Amino acid sequence: FMVDVPWAGWFRRTFIRGHDSTPPDFRLRPAAQLLAQGAALVEFAVPLLTWTNQPSCVLFSIVTFMCMHTFIVATLIIDVFCWNFTDAVWFVILFGVHSTGVDWAELSSMDPRLAAWLLCHAA
Repeated sequence: FMVDVPWAGWFRRTFIRGHDSTPPDFRLRPAAQLLAQGAALVEFAVPLLTWTNQPSCVLFSIVTFMCMHTFIVATLIIDVFCWNFTDAVWFVILFGVHSTGVDWAELSSMDPRLAAWLLCHAA
């Protein structure tokens, strides 16, 4: 997919030093490092907005999370597709359909096995 799209050349020139030179120079440009660090920050910080229980923050979190996972699914190979698609769907179901945000009042009555699973997933 990334090879045949019209913007692939611009994308490569922006983020890779010399992919088409001889010999190729695949070192990343500063723009690639900024994009990677920004995406990591979004992937870490935006889901934390679901902890607020404020509908506008939770909606922003869901929309941002879905945009990020749509980009990942659209540009990467099939093994990452399954994980990112499933993660995005469950994010919407858990924080948008089932309830708005995290129900902090129910935390003490959570099944310990579920708490352990969520803790492992977060780590």
